[in-house]
Amino acid sequence: MSTNSEPTPIGMVGCTTCHQVVECSAADVATFLSQGWPKCCNEVMTYYATSEKPHLPRWARQ
Repeated sequence: MSTNSEPTPIGMVGCTTCHQVVECSAADVATFLSQGWPKCCNEVMTYYATSEKPHLPRWARQ
């Protein structure tokens, strides 16, 4: 069992306007579901689920 205090990312949210990408944990997703999804550039960010290391969408790659 890991003693790492950082939560394991299970997905990410991304802004389709400025292309900012943020990893999120299961606790983050639970918060989003109860309090609303994060916003960026005055728009709701898009959620991308992943089972392993996030694969960035084409628009987020630089």
